[in-house]
Amino acid sequence: MEGTDSVSLRLRGRLGSLGIVEGKWWGGEKLVPSNISASWIANTASGHGQLETLIGGVLQGRKQYDVRGASRVCKRRMWRLAIDVAALAAVPAVEKCLRLATYGEVKGTVYLEGRKRIKDGVREKALKPWVKNFGGEDFAVDGIEA
Repeated sequence: MEGTDSVSLRLRGRLGSLGIVEGKWWGGEKLVPSNISASWIANTASGHGQLETLIGGVLQGRKQYDVRGASRVCKRRMWRLAIDVAALAAVPAVEKCLRLATYGEVKGTVYLEGRKRIKDGVREKALKPWVKNFGGEDFAVDGIEA
């Protein structure tokens, strides 16, 4: 029976807890992809937060390839943060892997093979209409703070 393996059942359960059942919200409306999103990031030091509006992954009002247009949750900032955490945690093998020249090189390491298999399974089982982006992984971590 299709969709009864443990991965499918766990995904269906997690999506159900978000109010998503069979690709629809509780209200019955069909989910559709969008290139517009909003995020709110808490700032524990000040007790306030930061609201970002992203269009196509870029801060609203910024140019697409300008580093200043990077979201607080963009790949480059997450990569920078991972390097900092690996250094603080004193995990030299992970830090060495994260310090490769490009994001694509980091993603291609042996350390992430298991993650790639899981992501492929999720795309195949739960995210069938998902269109995978290719390319765009030739950037470096330089030029951005965590």
